[in-house]
Amino acid sequence: MKNKDLALKVAGTIFALGAVMHLVRLLRQVPMVVNGVDFPLRGSVIGVLIAGSLAFWMFYNARDNGED
Repeated sequence: MKNKDLALKVAGTIFALGAVMHLVRLLRQVPMVVNGVDFPLRGSVIGVLIAGSLAFWMFYNARDNGED
């Protein structure tokens, strides 16, 4: 089904962008403060792992293997 594959690829792209943004924050040591609350960098480690895993999962399931 083409629509399912497209939806998985879009979701995978969004998760991959999130993982890249977390990775950039980690590499550049960018502080994140929201409403006076400082968020530690270890949160971005978790973000890279979770978003990266979800992106991989989405792209893996969207691969064209000839099955419907």
